[in-house]
Amino acid sequence: MSALIDERIHNVVWNKLYKRSLIETIAFEKDKCHEDDFWSYLVFARSKKYIEIHYIGYNYFQRETSIMGEKYSLKRLDGVEAKICRQLFLEERFPELASQAKRNLLFYCLWHGQLAITNLNINEKKYTLRYLKKIVRDNKMKKEDFKDLKLSHKVWLLMAYYSFEFTCQLRKKLHIGL
Repeated sequence: MSALIDERIHNVVWNKLYKRSLIETIAFEKDKCHEDDFWSYLVFARSKKYIEIHYIGYNYFQRETSIMGEKYSLKRLDGVEAKICRQLFLEERFPELASQAKRNLLFYCLWHGQLAITNLNINEKKYTLRYLKKIVRDNKMKKEDFKDLKLSHKVWLLMAYYSFEFTCQLRKKLHIGL
């Protein structure tokens, strides 16, 4: 689960094999983009082991209608919602991973803020930045959660708490995270 949170394991469904008994009762979210994000952490929570093989034997075909081929849009905020659901799940079931997941969620919000500034019209940008700023404020890290962070991460998170939009603008200008 820790590797999934830190994205050392890619959070996609298509590059894994699953035991049927493990996944048959976990449904995908309806009408959501980033359905992998809503699903994968539930599967990993049930898994007793994970085996990784570094063999590429799959050729991924990207459809023209795929979200990955589109410019950034409000649909991508479903990914943020999935990480919020994961955060609540981890706080309840795996509290020892909650701080790690919260850092991931907060930096994901910064990344989305940068993309919103770059790609959305003024009204969509305002909506997205307000939405993300609320998530950041609602998910403040505790003092003890900062002790294991690199100094640069501490600075970015403290800046995001103080001025979310400015922090996204600065990271965008400095080409950090994109």
